[in-house]
Amino acid sequence: MNTPKELWNRGGFDRAWMSWAMSMCIMLGLWFLTGIPHELGHSVICWYSGGEVYLPWIFTKFITLCDPFPEHIKEISWAMGGTFGVIASISPLLIFKFLRKHNFILNGFLGCGFMQLGYAIFESQKNELYKVNDLEALMPIALMGTFSIIFFTLYIEKIRKYLKSSDQLEK
Repeated sequence: MNTPKELWNRGGFDRAWMSWAMSMCIMLGLWFLTGIPHELGHSVICWYSGGEVYLPWIFTKFITLCDPFPEHIKEISWAMGGTFGVIASISPLLIFKFLRKHNFILNGFLGCGFMQLGYAIFESQKNELYKVNDLEALMPIALMGTFSIIFFTLYIEKIRKYLKSSDQLEK
């Protein structure tokens, strides 16, 4: 039986599978953490439009309650949550260079960013389905994050090589 370190060092499919699994764990961990800025994004629009913001803790997450709800800018309010989530997912990659060093960490952060982008699109365009909050309604959002991790797991090395060659051409 091979140890995880031996599988990782062997490379190929074994490394890709382990990288994907670790990226998924990072994405799911970030999903909980980026929920706070996500709800703050909704809260900013509520506060800006003169509403009163309540952030109750329900089960395992915050929920934004706005009184009165800004009906005249509801699509912006719904999209702003995902926008703040994308910023919260991607900004650590821009600030901390060590997060970009390992592909599985980079892929986890990017996967969470794409998942929050899915929230921004789905909440603002299909809000009635989103309010149902069941597995069918949330599946497109989870799939955006999962498919982006699969894509980046397969192509991150090629993207890095392309970016390095582009830097060389500019010099």
